[in-house]
Amino acid sequence: MSRLYDNKPLAALPVENINWKTAWSPDKYRTGPGVIIEGCIKGRSRHAIVCTDGKRTRYMALYISVRHAHRRRFDASGVEVEPNFSQTEKV
Repeated sequence: MSRLYDNKPLAALPVENINWKTAWSPDKYRTGPGVIIEGCIKGRSRHAIVCTDGKRTRYMALYISVRHAHRRRFDASGVEVEPNFSQTEKV
């Protein structure tokens, strides 16, 4: 359900190289069910992580002004349950 709406033309962004002192393991940082965010994109940046074995992993960071955020929820069979978008409880 990811949607990005942006009327700006695509522009080439400079890549910031980051030298990582150990082996890069992105799965170590991917935890939890995640969130659904509604807001405005304020900026973007590109990054390339170079670990000790020379492997490059590229990422794009989005800087977002968040209006609403909803936790993603799943039922017992693993199917995502759509959140109540009118809910205003702070999470």
